[in-house]
Amino acid sequence: MQNLLLAAEVVVPLLVLLAVGALVRACGIVDAATLTRVNRLIVYVALPSKCLLSLSESDLSRLSESAPVMLFIAAGILLVFLAAELIVPRLCSVPARRGVLVQALTRGNDAVFGYAVASSLLPALELQQYLLSMAVSTPLFNTLGVLTLELNRGDRVRFWPLVKKVATNPLSLGCIAGLLLNVLGVRLPRVLASPLQSLSELTTPLAFIVLGSQLRFSSLYNNRKALAALSFAKLALVPAIVLAVAMLLGFSGARLVCIFAIFTAPVALASFPLACEYGGDEHLAGELVAVTSVLAIVTVFFFIFTMKQIGGF
Repeated sequence: MQNLLLAAEVVVPLLVLLAVGALVRACGIVDAATLTRVNRLIVYVALPSKCLLSLSESDLSRLSESAPVMLFIAAGILLVFLAAELIVPRLCSVPARRGVLVQALTRGNDAVFGYAVASSLLPALELQQYLLSMAVSTPLFNTLGVLTLELNRGDRVRFWPLVKKVATNPLSLGCIAGLLLNVLGVRLPRVLASPLQSLSELTTPLAFIVLGSQLRFSSLYNNRKALAALSFAKLALVPAIVLAVAMLLGFSGARLVCIFAIFTAPVALASFPLACEYGGDEHLAGELVAVTSVLAIVTVFFFIFTMKQIGGF
C-alpha cells in the first residue's frame, strides 16, 4: 500500500496540472498564441535557468559517479534510434510518417515530464544527477530528431546546420553555462541567484498546464494503428527492456531513477514543431504527443509501483 501511495503522489499532481491546462483552454482563459509564447518562456527561460542554477551549485567531484549512468543513457538512446530506423521502414512505407514515428520512438519528454518524475522521486542533492543526464539526452534527442526527419524526407543531411541547432539549444546552453560557472569557481550573487530560483520553480507546474492545454485528439481514428503500436513500444516495451538491462548491470537508487525518468517519458513536445518544420506528418506527430502524454500517467504509475515492489529504487 505504501508503494501504491508513493506512485500516486508522483503521478496524480501531474494529472491535476494537465486537467487545469485543459480547463484553461476549454474556458478560453488564454488563446493559442498566448500558450505558444508561454511554452517558449518555459523552453527558453525557465528550464535553462533551472539547469544553470543547479549545475553551477553542484558538487562536480560527484561527476564521476554520474558518468556510468550518462554513458548508459547515451547508449540506450542510440540503440533505440538504430532499432527504430531498422524496424519502422519495414512497417511504414510513407516517408513523411516514417520520420515522425522514428523520432517519437526515440525522443522522450525528458525536460518536462521526466524532470517532474525525477524531482518527485529524488532529493534535491541527487536531482543534480538527473540534470547531468539531461545534458546528455537533450542534445542527443535534438540531433537524432533532425537526422531522422532529414533522412526520411530524402534530403542530404546538412552537417553544420545540424551542429548549430544542437549547440544553440537553450537547455544545452543552460547546462554549459552552469558547468562553466562551477568549473571557474564563480558563485552567483544572491540578487541573480534568487530570480533564477524563482524562474526555475515555474518549470513543472507551468509546463504541465501548457501541455494540458495543447493536447488534441482530432483524428485519432485514422491513425489508431500507428498510435496504438507506437504508444505500446514507447511507454511499455522500451522502458521495460531498458530498465531490466539497467538492473542487470547493477544500477539502483538515484542512478536507476535517472534512467527511469528519461526512458518512461512520453513523446517530447518539441517533436511536433520539428516534424512541421521538416515536412513530417504533423497530424500524426501532434497526436503521438497527446496520446502518449495521457497514457504515460498510467504507465509511469505502474512502473513506479512495480519498481518499488521489486526494490529497484
